[in-house]
Amino acid sequence: MKTTRQPWSTCLLREAVKIRKDFCVVHGDGTGIRLLAFVTPGDFMANTPVDFLLNGSNAVLWFHYVDETTSEIDNLPDYDVAFFAIGEANHHGPVLARMKLLLSDLERPVMNNDPPLIAGLTRDGVSAMFADEPSILAPQTWRIDRGALQAVAAGGQHLRDHGPELDFPVIVRPIGTHAGGGMACARDRDELARYLLTESSLGFYVAPFIDYSRADGLFSKQRIVFIDGKPFASHLALSEHWMVHYLSAGMTESASKRAVEADWMECFDTDFAVRHADAFEAGSTAPNSLTGACSCSNSTLRWWYTTWMIRRSFRTRRLQCRSCSTRSSEPPRKGAYRNWQMRHDAGRRPSGFCAVPVSDDV
Repeated sequence: MKTTRQPWSTCLLREAVKIRKDFCVVHGDGTGIRLLAFVTPGDFMANTPVDFLLNGSNAVLWFHYVDETTSEIDNLPDYDVAFFAIGEANHHGPVLARMKLLLSDLERPVMNNDPPLIAGLTRDGVSAMFADEPSILAPQTWRIDRGALQAVAAGGQHLRDHGPELDFPVIVRPIGTHAGGGMACARDRDELARYLLTESSLGFYVAPFIDYSRADGLFSKQRIVFIDGKPFASHLALSEHWMVHYLSAGMTESASKRAVEADWMECFDTDFAVRHADAFEAGSTAPNSLTGACSCSNSTLRWWYTTWMIRRSFRTRRLQCRSCSTRSSEPPRKGAYRNWQMRHDAGRRPSGFCAVPVSDDV
């Protein structure tokens, strides 16, 4: 059975933060904007990876570490703009609540400054946000404790006892994991029982599994970013497995897969964005959703979950779509597979910033 242990790097970081709270990373020649990011100790998924957002810039990035015991924010490094980078996590409730109070006293503006909103971006919370949206299919996600799932696996209870109409097959994963960690598809009681033998978590997210494979049997995931409400294609990945990550989907090795991606990107504005305009509009105007993950089938989007959000003057929203019709393949164009980047207008946002898609969460 797997047990949860903090990696040595996280433990080392916590010890370092006891000595000092501020750490600096210089991008390029360091002549650009000075960005201050409020972060909390943890692994890679604990905070928005701001370094990715600054790729190719000359920015100076300061990390200021806080936690639930932080009593005040003072002696901050000199900066031009601040960014609240702490993401939603099962154990981040106390630090998010604490930062809501501390940031309210900060005189200078802070982008992404809405800790209560971030706290609500759980897997079950996001699915509930879109439950009544007709243009989006949002499979409901439930939190179910280990004892209840063990009872289901043993035949003493039914999944529908814990979620209306919930039945096999289901996607199950430990609460608090990301990037596919501990996630599996249980198609019956026996598979659920075997899964529980491998995971020690006391609580799990459970959602219905939806087969979003295409006619050729491949699973398709598209990542889309939103800037000021406008969608931009980031990348598309095709995989033989239902859990799709770009790096493990064989995209680099398969010219035919990359050709599909290139054609999708080329025709995005006239095809995909048009077919899903209603869903995009619903996602961008939802009161509690600023980023999301979605899958598509015809004109319906399946929204799954979100892990972070960026808003206000630096509005980048994460979406991922699962399945759409395959178009005729065209030869890949030069630069089609680089991470999408867009330079911000100097008059509206700090010059030197690049908004780039980050993470391959599923």
